[in-house]
Amino acid sequence: MMECEGIVHDIQIHNILIDGLCKIRKLNKARIIFDKLASSGLQPDVITHNIMIRGLCQEGLFEEAKELLSKMETSICLPNDVTYNTIIRGSLLNKRYEEAAVLIENMRARKFSEDASTTSMVLDLLSKEEQDPSVLAFCRWCWTVKQEHKCTMAPGYIEGMSKLFLLTIT
Repeated sequence: MMECEGIVHDIQIHNILIDGLCKIRKLNKARIIFDKLASSGLQPDVITHNIMIRGLCQEGLFEEAKELLSKMETSICLPNDVTYNTIIRGSLLNKRYEEAAVLIENMRARKFSEDASTTSMVLDLLSKEEQDPSVLAFCRWCWTVKQEHKCTMAPGYIEGMSKLFLLTIT
């Protein structure tokens, strides 16, 4: 895989390599390295999985990203808040709003919350001039959750989303 003398072959080095490949849209090469980790005696950690999930979502491979999340949920490498926020943003980017709502519920059930970037994406969806009915349904769901006091989003974002949502339904 990486044959260089003097380089420590640990998971952090591989994470950097996989991340770089994903960022320059060389997902297939990143996937090869990811798939060969176990055979080289390395176990992918939550960071490795998060990098791959982000890369898959960037390339529009949302189903594969969900499969990787599903494998994580049943393995010793459990997803964290970054994992959920990454796949939720991926679902929003891929216009999978119903799935985003399910993922947010799953994330909350595991006591994680949305980060500012995920919340900002929801606000951006609301502020677009062309409103897709599924976007409005997703935003109504967010509004309902907020009203039921289940929402853990930052207060400033909640208020901004509330104002934008009220503008879209009036």
